Amino acid sequence: MSRSLIDILSDLDAAASASARVPALTAELRAWHSAQHEALGQPAAPAAPAPGPSPAGPAASALPPASGSAVANVRALVAAGAAAPGARGADGRLVITQYGGPTDRTPDAATQAGMGNRGNRLTATSVALSPDLIAALALHGGETIAVTVDSRDYPLGTYDDTTGDHQHPNTIDTYDPTDALGQDTFLATVPAGRWTLRSSGGTQYAPAAAPAAAPTPSPAPSAGLTRAAAIARARSLVGQPITYELTKEPPGPLSDCSGFVDWCFGIDRNRTGENTDAMVADAHGPRKYYALVTGPARPGDAYVYPSPGPGHYGHTGLISEVDADGVPTMIIDCSSGNPQGRAIQEHGPGVFVENHAIIVRAVALVD
Repeated sequence: MSRSLIDILSDLDAAASASARVPALTAELRAWHSAQHEALGQPAAPAAPAPGPSPAGPAASALPPASGSAVANVRALVAAGAAAPGARGADGRLVITQYGGPTDRTPDAATQAGMGNRGNRLTATSVALSPDLIAALALHGGETIAVTVDSRDYPLGTYDDTTGDHQHPNTIDTYDPTDALGQDTFLATVPAGRWTLRSSGGTQYAPAAAPAAAPTPSPAPSAGLTRAAAIARARSLVGQPITYELTKEPPGPLSDCSGFVDWCFGIDRNRTGENTDAMVADAHGPRKYYALVTGPARPGDAYVYPSPGPGHYGHTGLISEVDADGVPTMIIDCSSGNPQGRAIQEHGPGVFVENHAIIVRAVALVD
């Protein structure tokens, strides 16, 4: 025997603070309403649409609730070959990372306190999404997220947080408090054109591939490199479509900080191995490529500091402007902290001052 309308409404009101019971009670209310119409010989009224955002793309079929753990779901995605180890890129690829564990190098205060967007509700199924994905899917919190790769659905978890690094788009950060996926450097990617992200709210998003245009660097330096030529070479890449990636260097679309600075001075980093640690050691020792500057800095010198410890990286940048006392006021660097897809920028030297960087001069300079 079905319950009375009063009983159902009473329970629905009492469950307002227990959202897990609301859908079941709502369904029971609709069933009661339908039964009353049938008893009167009238057609049942159509069910009201579920509240939530309008679809961001074609309507997606209903997704089951998130189950298992986000870590296990990501492992299944990789094991199936739907995602593979790779680097970030400004070409529409989906990037899956992990956060919240002991090796998380960029934890935000909210994550450290276990505070997600929905207020201290991070669980085994929690994932964080980059702001662009949150907007594209019109998410409000608590939706189940799945990715469709090559027409097959893979559950990921529940949207409970926002990525701490807001500059990298198309990113899903897996809540992994025990580093079960490995470490903070874990990256798995799905190429653009192969993935569609879906939410239980009925929205979906699939960006089109947008390959970056080839950068247009200045020509390689000839013998007798001047400071002005090195700075012009550096500025020729400022704002160009270049993505930060370790061990890469111009003139391709990927570079890291030392690869960029070495390139400005005409140093083949692939041959010399002059990364930040090697630059510091060279400047204090053999001075084969770099020499330590002990006096006022000049435009065309470089800032550099080494890796502060395991799991961390040093940094370097070309000094482009100094004040009357020879104190650097502007630098050009390639950094993951610069806008995604435009990793080479000219700005103030704050990061180098904070990390007590040394100033070096490229031995190749003739002035």
